[in-house]
Amino acid sequence: MKIAQNLGWKIYLAFFFVIALGNFCNLFFPDSPSYIFYHVFMSFHALTGFFYFLNIVSAILTLLTIAPIFFTIYGKKGRSIIWRYLFWLRAVFDIFGRYYEFVTFKSFWKDEAGLGLAYLASLLLLLGPSYWIWFKFSFRKNSRLLTR
Repeated sequence: MKIAQNLGWKIYLAFFFVIALGNFCNLFFPDSPSYIFYHVFMSFHALTGFFYFLNIVSAILTLLTIAPIFFTIYGKKGRSIIWRYLFWLRAVFDIFGRYYEFVTFKSFWKDEAGLGLAYLASLLLLLGPSYWIWFKFSFRKNSRLLTR
């Protein structure tokens, strides 16, 4: 019965890891849409390099999210102050560092509002649980929230 404990979170961890790693790698593979977007846009506007840097930092912090999820699933305590600062840093970089996702959302919204809302909902469904578990891991006294 020990295997079934936290099975949903373990599946989410594997899924989130694949998505986060893919997002990070897409920033550096020349054939990926986000790489093409930033590098073509950089040729027209120099400020896009700054947005590209913010997106890279956001992708690194998103990859770092794997640690609090993993630690919480396996019952490690984590009230270290560094996790709290990294939580807020990730929130800031997710707001300002996801320019490609913002432009994608904006184009979906202009084409069809329902498609834009579906895109936004998919981002929130993917990122929401990771924020929740990181917050619980960093700020709550009982970091073993998933196990009884």
